[in-house]
Amino acid sequence: DIDYHIYALDEMMQREPDTIQTVLAHLASGLETGTYRPLPHHDWPFTHILEAFTWMRSAKHTGKCVLVPPKPVLPSINVDGAYLITGGLGGIGYTLAKQLLADGARTLLLTGRQKRTAAVRKQLSALAARAPHAKIEYRTLPFDAKAVSRLTTWLRSRRLQAVFHTAGCLADQTLEHLTWAAIDAVAVPKVDGVCALQAALDAVGQPDTPLILFSSIAALLGSGGQANYGAANSFLDGFAVYRQAHGYPTQSIAWGPWAEVGMAKVLTSRHARYGLKAIKPTTGIEALMACVHETDSYFSILHMDWKKWHPLYADGLLEQVLSTHTQASDLIDRLERLPRDAQQATLSEVVKQ
Repeated sequence: DIDYHIYALDEMMQREPDTIQTVLAHLASGLETGTYRPLPHHDWPFTHILEAFTWMRSAKHTGKCVLVPPKPVLPSINVDGAYLITGGLGGIGYTLAKQLLADGARTLLLTGRQKRTAAVRKQLSALAARAPHAKIEYRTLPFDAKAVSRLTTWLRSRRLQAVFHTAGCLADQTLEHLTWAAIDAVAVPKVDGVCALQAALDAVGQPDTPLILFSSIAALLGSGGQANYGAANSFLDGFAVYRQAHGYPTQSIAWGPWAEVGMAKVLTSRHARYGLKAIKPTTGIEALMACVHETDSYFSILHMDWKKWHPLYADGLLEQVLSTHTQASDLIDRLERLPRDAQQATLSEVVKQ
C-alpha cells in the first residue's frame, strides 16, 4: 500500500524552524557528498528566458527548467590570468593598474597612444617596483584600421581575465561650432576602441571575457561643449547593455570627474560651481571594485551637491514648454486630439513660443 501525506512546509517553517534547519543541513551535506543527486533539470540564463519558455512549451524538457541569474562581472582577481587596460598610462588607467597589482594581479597588459618615451619608461618602472613578481607589458596602440590585427597578435596566447577600457580624449566645442574632426577625435578611442576590442576577443576565441567600460556622466546629465563626448559615452552604455544581453559579462560605468587624475581634473573649479564635486582616486577605485562584483550592466558614480545642481535645471526646456499651459495634461490632451502628422508641428510651435 502507498500512503500520501501533505506537508505544509510554509507552516512548518514558522512552527518548527529548528526542524526545517536540520532537514536542510542534512540535504546540503548529502548533495555535497553525492549521497543525493539533483533532480533532472535544464539551466537557462536570464538572458535566454524566451528560449526557456519556448523549450518548456514544446514539452522537450525532462524535469525543471531553471533560470540562472548572471554572475558578477568580475568576482575576484585571478593571479594566473592577464588584465588588459586601454589608456593604461592615463591618470585613471594608471591608478587602476596600481590597484590590480595590489590585489594580486601578476600580468598587466597596458595600451596607450604614447610611444615608449622616457616618461613612459618611468611610469612602467614605478609599476614594476610595486610588484616585482608581476609581468607588465606596454604597447603603443592607436585605435586605427590595424588595431584589431595588432590586438589579436598580442592577445592570442593570453589567458585574459578582464578588459578595462579607460581610453578616451576630449575635444570640446559648442554644438554650433562642432566639427567632424572633433567628433572623430573623441569617438575613435571610445567607439572604435570598444569595437576593436570585441573583434580581437572574438578572433582569439575569448569573446566572453569580462569587459568594463569607463563612460561618463556627460552621457547622463549632459555637459557644456561636450556633445561629442556625451555621444561617444552613450555608445559605450548601449554597447554594455547589448553585450550583456548576449550573455557576455559587461559593465559600463558613467563616472563623474576624478580629482588629481583623469581628463577632467583641470575642470574641477568649473564643475564645483554647479555642485559636481571631484571623486578622490581612492574613493573611485573602491566604487569600481564594488561595481564589478555586481551583475548590472550600468552604473553611474558621481559626487553631487544636488542643491546646487537643481536650480540650474529647474527652469529647463520641459518646464518652459509646460508653463505655457495651466497644466501639463492640457498639452497632452490637445496633442491626443490631433492627427499624428499634425502633432509634431503643434509641439514645435509650443517649443518656439
